[in-house]
Amino acid sequence: MRIRANTIYFLGLSFFLFFSQIAAAAWPASVVGTWAVRANQTPGFMHITFQATTGACRLIRGDILGAPMQGYYCPGTGRIQFLRKDAANNDTFQVYSANLTSAGSVNYMGGSFGSFDTGYGEYSFFAQK
Repeated sequence: MRIRANTIYFLGLSFFLFFSQIAAAAWPASVVGTWAVRANQTPGFMHITFQATTGACRLIRGDILGAPMQGYYCPGTGRIQFLRKDAANNDTFQVYSANLTSAGSVNYMGGSFGSFDTGYGEYSFFAQK
């Protein structure tokens, strides 16, 4: 009985370690670059021009659909959140939350955003680079 319990423990631990390494490798280290986006069926581009180099979650800045954005990206979890700002007064009018993944050399971002100006609500959002 003890051998069986040890075998199950070993297999479980091996499974966890193997798949945790695969998952950890799935998130890109950097999100800097130009992304093709679609936010609530509006196509356009997001340019992430800065990503901090330290911390579990790293400050990002750039623009999305022509408006300034700032937020953070967590390379260890693939989570990204950012605010879309009004260039004239720096007021936040949209809040984005998404997860990243990669397939080969292509990075994908999918999630939603909340709108706080006209058209209040939550809408779908995705991007690829």
